[in-house]
Amino acid sequence: METKLHRKRREQGEKYEQWVVEKWPEVYGKTLTRVIGKQNQYAYGDTVEGVEIKNDKRMAETGNVYIETHEKANPANVQYVESGINCQACKWYLVGDMAEWFIFEKDILRRVDMNNPEWIKRVQTPTSKGFVMKKKWAQGLAVKHYVT
Repeated sequence: METKLHRKRREQGEKYEQWVVEKWPEVYGKTLTRVIGKQNQYAYGDTVEGVEIKNDKRMAETGNVYIETHEKANPANVQYVESGINCQACKWYLVGDMAEWFIFEKDILRRVDMNNPEWIKRVQTPTSKGFVMKKKWAQGLAVKHYVT
């Protein structure tokens, strides 16, 4: 069962996804088609084009970029489920806020996750697991970096 906090964060994430989809054509000259519904997201990711979109609300505050690997809708759930860079249908991982975003090849982030280099820090909250890296590392790994 989803908690009120998770619902609020999910809704914020969906608003961010919509903002990215609307901004995308003016930045890249192409459109993104947002996927609606959990089953469709399992099949495609957040967009039909295979882009997983994550809103990092603390990026400006911390100077870090958070890469999610697992999540759970309710902290009382025992198991986390794969998400973020573990989305099987996605090729790209976009993370950012309203000021900037980074686009990574998902497979590169998965290799970083597996190799666990010293320049990442593992993070776990009651509803999310992943790692953070400084923006300078993100800029080096990203295929695109957009600043509004």
